[in-house]
Amino acid sequence: MPMPCEVMNCPDDADTTINLGVSDDEQDILPMTLCHKHAIAIRDGELYSLASDGSGGLQLGADAVPEVVSWVMNPTGAKHPALTLHLGRSGQVEQTIHLQIDPIAARAIAAATAPPTS
Repeated sequence: MPMPCEVMNCPDDADTTINLGVSDDEQDILPMTLCHKHAIAIRDGELYSLASDGSGGLQLGADAVPEVVSWVMNPTGAKHPALTLHLGRSGQVEQTIHLQIDPIAARAIAAATAPPTS
């Protein structure tokens, strides 16, 4: 009996198994069974993410969870510190989110992301 492709909403049968890195550092590997079309897309660098609904399915391309392309924080001494996130796929910004944050959190983020001192 053929296995279905694990990309969400794909009606095709799987014929390939690919080991995907599923953590930020890609040290956690998860084997996924995919149809030929989706296996090629993954090999070609298509953005993917695991489905957040607990189904274990794979979201691919425009369905994948956007990644942080860049972020900016206004100066930590500002009266109302804010963090701006630029989200998108493949380096292209699709959404900008502005978050007002607590001054203590702003200082912690600044300290954690500051370049090392020699």
